[in-house]
Amino acid sequence: MSWEQRGGQSYCYTARRVSGRVTAKFTTAADVATSPAFDPDAPPPPRYNPGPPFDTLDVRPGRVVLIGAPPGAGKTALVMQLVAGVLQHHPDLRAVVGNVEMSPADLLAKVAARLAGVPVGNVTDKTYAPGEKKRVKEALALHAGLLGRLAFLDPPFTAEHLADALDDFEATVVVADYVQQFATLARPKNSVKSACNASRKAAIKTPNRGRLREDRAEKAELAPR
Repeated sequence: MSWEQRGGQSYCYTARRVSGRVTAKFTTAADVATSPAFDPDAPPPPRYNPGPPFDTLDVRPGRVVLIGAPPGAGKTALVMQLVAGVLQHHPDLRAVVGNVEMSPADLLAKVAARLAGVPVGNVTDKTYAPGEKKRVKEALALHAGLLGRLAFLDPPFTAEHLADALDDFEATVVVADYVQQFATLARPKNSVKSACNASRKAAIKTPNRGRLREDRAEKAELAPR
């Protein structure tokens, strides 16, 4: 097993076997201390502000945020409002959302609810209280630029397709919902581990699109430290 430094974070991977044994690889703390990723004189890493009530959530390039809760608890509503907040506060960012269950209209309803300050159920079911429909329309018109920076993934829902969409849309934020449903081509069975690994690769690649060589990604199966 070996550690590799990418995007300012450490990762481990299973090394190849050479002559019947695994070639051990590692990085010492001394090497990390002198690396650009740890340089105290380097500029602070970028951090994305999603706005209240998510201010304390650490969202930044290369960071994977896993949200877990029972079915129906509101995971998708939370993450869509989180994405809307990030895009609202960072006009240079773009996002791709891959959701295996909900239609783009249902996903947009959760964003519109955040932007208009209207209960999401009222937007989804079109059961508006007086004045709410007008607020939703005004919010959509006001944030037309934001909506142009938000894309919803079409099938097939695979990690490879999601990564391609990131490149084509030049996105810097990605959502995989549910992550365990995003099977990789190499592992067709649903697997949280393989999907998380693929999502982590995409997150690390996103800040430097096109710079992460595919042959390096193929050599190592990433796992969190």
